[in-house]
Amino acid sequence: VLVPYLGAQSYVPLTAAALGGSLLGFLPYNYQPARIYMGDSGALFLGFLLAGTAMGHGYSQVNVLGLCAPILILGIPLYDMGLVMMLRFFKGRSMFRGSNDHLALRLRKLGLTVKQTVSFLWGLSILLALGAYFLVRLLTLKQALVLLLFSFLGVMPFTIFVSMIRMDEGFERIKENPFKIFLGPGVNKKPARKIKRKK
Repeated sequence: VLVPYLGAQSYVPLTAAALGGSLLGFLPYNYQPARIYMGDSGALFLGFLLAGTAMGHGYSQVNVLGLCAPILILGIPLYDMGLVMMLRFFKGRSMFRGSNDHLALRLRKLGLTVKQTVSFLWGLSILLALGAYFLVRLLTLKQALVLLLFSFLGVMPFTIFVSMIRMDEGFERIKENPFKIFLGPGVNKKPARKIKRKK
């Protein structure tokens, strides 16, 4: 809502405000102890709306690095997706197979409670949103470069740290070329040998 507020694309803040209002109405039922959970359809639709809204605004009026603002706005889900895909790739697993190696579950593995994990991710999201606002509206090109550099330097050690958290993954290792991510389970199973019956 804040980033495109002064822009000409009025539908962007209106869509963001309507989406935020609907999620605030959903939050009391989803907050721990949750009574309603968002399924895959709701999460995919929400991600589609967020991505579409983020693309509806021009970010480079002040400096060209403002184009990175959508990455900051959607930083947490994009980071989680990238982290999970990277870890699955290096472990030789299909990127499309479910596992318990998401960022929130790794934070829970450290001993954080559900509320502490949610509060931590909320805080990061707020910081990233404020960073996007400053990047688009207030910072010069040099200041924006410094902001992105420090953000990158902060993300790298954090990624190494969370990647080293050992998770109890109950999934068999796929002994297959990790580039063959489109292959489903059972791709390594050898075809059953036909037994010839003696007549």
